Amino acid sequence: MTQANENYVIDQVSWHTKVVGNPERRDHIEARFWQVIDFMQRNDLTIKQLLKSQSDIDDDFAISTSDLTEKGMALMTAVYDKWLVKVDSGMPVTDLSMFEKNLLKL
Repeated sequence: MTQANENYVIDQVSWHTKVVGNPERRDHIEARFWQVIDFMQRNDLTIKQLLKSQSDIDDDFAISTSDLTEKGMALMTAVYDKWLVKVDSGMPVTDLSMFEKNLLKL
């Protein structure tokens, strides 16, 4: 079990781009990461600016627990995996309503 203060990677671009047979296009992967990070940054849920634009995303880009505020981590824990499932099922990556609704609850 992970301790509360232990840093770990939540998701990394290469985990998706390096998977043989992954049907998801690279531009879709990058857009997905950008939408989440942009939302988190605009809502002051990151401890620093992680990205300036989608073009800054490369295979090494990762979202780590140390990048997020306490509130940001709570939101990611509550929503991220569920959101990914919906995106994988065809929901547009720009639909961040799950993040928005859950942020209001925090």
